[in-house]
Amino acid sequence: MALLDGTYEVTSQQAPEGIQTLFEATASDGTPVHIVWYDLSPHHEARFEHYRRILKRMKRSGLAALHDVVSRPGAHYVAWELPRGHRVPPNEALTEALAEAGYPSEIADIHEDGDRLRIYGLAFGSELAPSEPVSLDWSNLPPEKTVPPWLVSWSLSAALILVAALTLLVGFNLRINNPVVVVPDLRGWSLDQAVELLDERDLGLEATPIASPAPANTILKSDPPAGTQLRPGRLIRVSFSLPANRIAPTEVPQLVGLKFPDQVESRLREAGLSLGSVARIPADTDAGMVISQRIPAGERLGQNQAIDVLVSLGPLRGSTFLPDLVGLDLEDARFLAHTAGLSPDSVIVERVPAARELVGRVLNQSLPPHLPVPIETAVLRLMVADPPTATSAEAKTPNLIGLAESGAREAARNYQLSLEVIEVPDLPEGVIDQTPSPGSVSDGSLRLQMNIHPVAIPVPRVLGQVLTSELRVLHYTFFIEPGIPEQQAEVLALPLEGEPILVIRSQVKGGDLLQGDWQSPVAGPITFRLLLNGEFYNEQRINNP
Repeated sequence: MALLDGTYEVTSQQAPEGIQTLFEATASDGTPVHIVWYDLSPHHEARFEHYRRILKRMKRSGLAALHDVVSRPGAHYVAWELPRGHRVPPNEALTEALAEAGYPSEIADIHEDGDRLRIYGLAFGSELAPSEPVSLDWSNLPPEKTVPPWLVSWSLSAALILVAALTLLVGFNLRINNPVVVVPDLRGWSLDQAVELLDERDLGLEATPIASPAPANTILKSDPPAGTQLRPGRLIRVSFSLPANRIAPTEVPQLVGLKFPDQVESRLREAGLSLGSVARIPADTDAGMVISQRIPAGERLGQNQAIDVLVSLGPLRGSTFLPDLVGLDLEDARFLAHTAGLSPDSVIVERVPAARELVGRVLNQSLPPHLPVPIETAVLRLMVADPPTATSAEAKTPNLIGLAESGAREAARNYQLSLEVIEVPDLPEGVIDQTPSPGSVSDGSLRLQMNIHPVAIPVPRVLGQVLTSELRVLHYTFFIEPGIPEQQAEVLALPLEGEPILVIRSQVKGGDLLQGDWQSPVAGPITFRLLLNGEFYNEQRINNP
């Protein structure tokens, strides 16, 4: 069921008429109400605030069947209780009270409520309503009905006895169980409105200004949060908006070189500033380190101004590829391997006997040609032909592992070994294993395991082009279910590879919509995960390329 202003469950709605829309709803305490919602322009808001105060006073005087009236930016509405009796003309007391407030009785909806009359509706947008605030004084409001003097005397005596008894009872209850009040939702209210609202609940106010583009003196957050139950007399701490140039400036700290997010947020908090947007790119520093900040250290800003930072994703992992080295002289093969970025220590040469016309040439290479390999960890093993040697009883078995079939047969012929080939189709090309093992005393025979007919691997066309990381913007949206109390929310970005990345940390409550954009050069799908007070709440996967 839809919620209006996060409080009222709407049961029906009428089409808008002019500036107002009518709703039938149920309040959070179960009371059925009739709500009149007003869409006001800014120059009407001051008039509505005066209208709100009039209704509040009428409610306190027992003249209005008012459940609540709200006046804050983006929300102006009145929740009336549903009438129980018949509609009737106003009596003298109601007529005088409405006239003193500047409202004619014709625009008031008046019904019987037991032995008295009460207002169940008072039009705000009517042409008959006052356009300017009216000074009110209802201290001498006449009673609705008169009673005989003898009844007043007896009633006064009974009332005094009852008051004495209630005083003792209330004093006892106060000592045992003090009353509590509920902290209202002050966000969006002006500072003056918050003072008046808290004063009605016997709560104090401590206000702290913060720099914000919101209208000046607008409440942005409160502590304790809305819905908290407190004893009367407690203090509510609120933060309200002011332009940055009206707040005492603070010095921007040095953030470059700090670990994100803990060290960065701690340093900003100490300086009275906040964290702005966070972007991440590869860099020659450890992942998670701040490498740049939008506002340089040492500049002076208004308190709570946001500072944008650039965070390292860590160094890019380089890759390279090798050409086909088989048939080349050893020195030419070394030169090409060095040109591809391999260090001399990562090139290993193993010599095997071969025909004299092949001496000094590469017979096989361990890294396949034209396929990318990591520069930092790649090791190239080259099989190079040596002159054939005479066999003897103490001759050692050569190492043929890694050679192609032609190279293995040539080496066996030069060593005068009888060769047995065992074909294993699911193995890579070349010699995988041999018996006897390399370096053992030769018995004149050699058994090789290899794949003679491998499936051809398509050779991609390799272009010598350096690709740069490209930033992309990913959007996330999370809806917080109604009824969840205010708590800390963290949105994490989880790439396919690497550690989770903190995107945002904020305070949310039931009914809030937590959404935003995240910039990242990380390719592939990204999963956004929402944690509430450190516990998993929801996640969504973004499959943008």
